[in-house]
Amino acid sequence: MKFSSTAIILLVIHAMTITSCSKKITEANTDPCKGVMCTMLFAMVTTNVTDQAGNAVALDSFYTLHAKTGDKIYHDKNTMPNGYTVLDDGYQKKLVNKNDNFYFVGYLKGKQVVNEPYVIGADCCHIKKQSGKDTIQIP
Repeated sequence: MKFSSTAIILLVIHAMTITSCSKKITEANTDPCKGVMCTMLFAMVTTNVTDQAGNAVALDSFYTLHAKTGDKIYHDKNTMPNGYTVLDDGYQKKLVNKNDNFYFVGYLKGKQVVNEPYVIGADCCHIKKQSGKDTIQIP
């Protein structure tokens, strides 16, 4: 009787150890960025808007549209005195390890004059432009 009680206790302890180890492995696998060290850099995808002569254009309003979700992302013009922020690291967590389509949309005198596509992705730390114009020229 004494032997079987000890054997049962050892089996229970062994089962608990195996279960706790597998949970740790599973938890680590669900967060691909666990343990990744990031720089303090705050990354931004930016663009300039010019007329045909190359002069900077001051849009009345602008936003970035996330094509997949329909989210409209607004940025303060004051963050880029000579251009516009398309997207920044504030959106990074929604893009970890994938790329998505975005549109930079701008208005001048109540009329939409910009609807420029971008593909933007992110790693575990920062966003990065995959495609899209650095300068948008409007007529």
